[in-house]
Amino acid sequence: MTKRVYQSIILCFLISWGIVLISKINGLEYQGNNGLILAIAYMFMPALSVILLSRFVWKEKAPGVHKPKSFKMFTLAWLLPVALSFLVIPISMLFPGVD
Repeated sequence: MTKRVYQSIILCFLISWGIVLISKINGLEYQGNNGLILAIAYMFMPALSVILLSRFVWKEKAPGVHKPKSFKMFTLAWLLPVALSFLVIPISMLFPGVD
């Protein structure tokens, strides 16, 4: 593996464990919404570590950070999943008692 891979993994672990340490020091419980928010934040740590390293350490443009060629497709890619998730709510109300 290359030096960049090791740097990415190490930074990702440092950021992730830093979040855990800060939340433990503040007495955060990992149940309910707090655990969900922490889990969502964890999912962004690998991407965040690569973006930070590529911008500030490797001095190159971050991967995947560019202007889209078509604004219509960009908007569709962001709004279609949101619209589909809101369409699921009325459909799920047709089946009472199902969680």
